[in-house]
Amino acid sequence: IKVDEVNLKKSTKINLLFIGRLIEEKNLFNTLTLLAKVNDIVPIKFDIYGDGPQENALQNFVKKNKIDFVEFKSKIKWEDISKIYPNYSHLILLSSSETWGMVANEAQFFNLNVICSSNCGCANDLIINNYNGLVINQMDNQLTPNSIANYLLKQKESSIFTKNNNLIFDESYTIRKFIKKLYLVNELK
Repeated sequence: IKVDEVNLKKSTKINLLFIGRLIEEKNLFNTLTLLAKVNDIVPIKFDIYGDGPQENALQNFVKKNKIDFVEFKSKIKWEDISKIYPNYSHLILLSSSETWGMVANEAQFFNLNVICSSNCGCANDLIINNYNGLVINQMDNQLTPNSIANYLLKQKESSIFTKNNNLIFDESYTIRKFIKKLYLVNELK
């Protein structure tokens, strides 16, 4: 599907967010390369919050490749998270390896769409493809940038997204369900 150029020129940049350690497992070099292709289709702004051993290399990569839609932000305190999420529409978590990705839970709590890799434990469990997020199976697939761009451009009614998001939280991740499971484990002892 090709993006309507007239609507594209009128559109504002879509604000994307990454929060986490700047480490190899987060796959940020490949994420930046992929998002550069997405930015050729639909204008985006990608803010990276965090620090870590790859910080300088990532900043140099952005400068060298003239990736002008990226801004590096500092590490944030946990108590400031609620001030950050509402400024974005999507969380990006395209890790090469991720046990779960608690930022996906945080993003869902603030009603952000999540675009994650299938390597994240939350993929197809908390983040259900084309239901309350987008799950990427192959970052190097030629169609992936178009898939992401189309997803970003979808005019979802926020009430539908919020309803789907809240259903997943209500049914799967409630305190009541956790306590019930914890009680059953203690019964087995």
